[in-house]
Amino acid sequence: ADINFEESLTTLKYADRAKKIKNRAIINEEDDKKLAEVRLMQEEIDSLNQQLQKLRPNQIAQDLEAEIESVRANVGRKDAEIANLIEIRDWLLFGVNSFTGAMHEISGLEKERD
Repeated sequence: ADINFEESLTTLKYADRAKKIKNRAIINEEDDKKLAEVRLMQEEIDSLNQQLQKLRPNQIAQDLEAEIESVRANVGRKDAEIANLIEIRDWLLFGVNSFTGAMHEISGLEKERD
């Protein structure tokens, strides 16, 4: 039938294109040497993870000790800074008191003159 001619032609063209498609199956073969290397690497990773688990508590303790020493050193420096600041404060208070005393003395002398 003429009505179905175009649809039939399109179907035949599609079939021709599908016939030209060539599929090649590739077998997924693993090389024994590569597989053995992967297994060795996995065993080494497992061994290193076990060693890491054993070292972690010791490393954490060492890190904490180092941090404590750092904090102690900082506290020592801060104590020295505080002592220095207290000395400066005392010196300034002495200067202010001396200045205030001198001002009172000058004020008293001015009153006596008047």
